Order: sequence, then structure tokens, then C-alpha cells
Amino acid sequence: MDTLWIFGIGIIVIILGRTIFYQYKISYLKKSRKIYKSYLNSYNAENKSIDMNLREKLLNEKSEIKKLFNKAEIIEASDSYMKIVGMGYVKEQPIQFIENIHIPNNVKITSFFKNAFAETIGFYKKRRNESFSVFYWLSLIINFPKHVFNFYGGETKGAFYILINIVYKLAVILGSLYSFLKKIDLINF
Repeated sequence: MDTLWIFGIGIIVIILGRTIFYQYKISYLKKSRKIYKSYLNSYNAENKSIDMNLREKLLNEKSEIKKLFNKAEIIEASDSYMKIVGMGYVKEQPIQFIENIHIPNNVKITSFFKNAFAETIGFYKKRRNESFSVFYWLSLIINFPKHVFNFYGGETKGAFYILINIVYKLAVILGSLYSFLKKIDLINF
């Protein structure tokens, strides 16, 4: 009976830990979005000035924002502009939106970030809510080798993965069958 309590408490701790982890990411993204909106609102178009403290805060958060966008599979958007290179010539230059988060007067960049923040927050809310889904946990147990390989960046199509997956599924099936048969007293060893 004690092991059942320990197992139950362990499951509750894992579910709550995962929920808190994703809630922290959501809170961080909301805070970053608020900084971004404040930064955009501080832009003065007449004299082209910006609040440098907010700019510094935003640039400090840029790498973490970029990492969260990548995990949420937000596709890096880009655009091009014409750069004057001299002697009457221009050259087309690409501009990556995430790298240029600090540009306040580009409508394409600002609309990209408004959408990206909303999509990323939605992604992490979905992950947080999965913590309470029985189907998520069943899928995790059934496809555990796939999740481990994805976590470590491995290929899930190679021969090694297929071998590990077959061994895992056989172990789960045989272990469950053994446990069931022992419970109904068909196996006595």
C-alpha cells in the first residue's frame, strides 16, 4: 500500500511540475510581450527617438524569446530592403525579423511579433493543459523511445531507433502480461 501512495504522489509531483514549468514560460512570454509593446509605444516618430532603457531590456530578452519561438516552431520570417552601396547603386539585403526585434517603425516586423507572441503563448498553454490529459500520458508511455530520441536530437527513422522501439514495446507487453498473470495466480514464480 505504501508503494501505491509513493507512486501516486510521484505522479502528482510530475504533473504539477510540468504545469508550473509551462506556466513559467507563459508568464515569461507575457512579460516579454509587455516590454515589446511598451518599447513600440515609446517610439516617437517626429524626432525618431526611443526609450533606451526599454530597448536594452528588449535586447536582453531577445535570445530567450528566440529560443521560445524556436521551441514553439515559429518560422523565422524575413523581408528584404534596398541598401545604398554608392555610385547610384543599390543592393537587396535580407532582414531577419527576430534578429531585428529592436526596429520599432517596420510594420511587417511589429505585426510578425504580435502574431508570434500570441502563437507561442498558445503553444505553451496547450502544453500546460496536456499535463492534465490522460491521453497525453498514455501516448507518452506508448511512444517513450520516440520522445527520448526527439529530446536528444536523434533520428526516429534509423535501424537503431527501430530496434530500441521494438525491444521497449516487447518489454512493456511482456511485463504487463506477466503482471496480469501473476495477479490472477496463473504464474507462481
